[in-house]
Amino acid sequence: LPSRTVVACPGIEGSYAQQAVSRLFSIPTILYFNSFAKVFEAVEKGLCPYGVLPIENSAAGAVASVYDLMVKHRFSIARAVKVKIDHVLLANPGVKLEQIREIESHPHALLQCGNFLSKHNNIQVVPGSNTALSAKALAESKSQTKAVIASRACAELYGLQVVAEDVADAKYNHTRFICIHLHSARQKSSSQTMVLYGIV
Repeated sequence: LPSRTVVACPGIEGSYAQQAVSRLFSIPTILYFNSFAKVFEAVEKGLCPYGVLPIENSAAGAVASVYDLMVKHRFSIARAVKVKIDHVLLANPGVKLEQIREIESHPHALLQCGNFLSKHNNIQVVPGSNTALSAKALAESKSQTKAVIASRACAELYGLQVVAEDVADAKYNHTRFICIHLHSARQKSSSQTMVLYGIV
């Protein structure tokens, strides 16, 4: 992979996808998109030479929406990388766990934290589009009753505090990300097969 390039990434700074981009490229210029579909489109239309997407989590399994999109778009897989997932519960400064009435995060992240959420079943769980987007929105809202499940990096980026540590069910929690591009897109079907069988 080149050290300098433009990369399409879902979410915003602080997302696990952004961490994957930083692992794959030394000096990336990251363009953020609000959906997995937009990342595929950005690569397919030539807006970005590369895109990074999650495909599987060690605890919650395959990211079904990405697999669904794989059959609709032209692409090849350049590389894959595993990122350690360190979910924490974040709230605005001064908020205590007993004050929280709503927790938001990406549905896949919520699946990974089922034990923690079941222990606090009085708290409403709300699916969001991206962990980092949820964190940023929470910081902007100044809410004293809401929290998000996101990366520790989001606390520093958006001025949030960690209310609960290690909220994921599994200590060994990793997500596999693929880096897609258009080169040799005619080999798409073989690349997809490699992903499905865990070869990449």
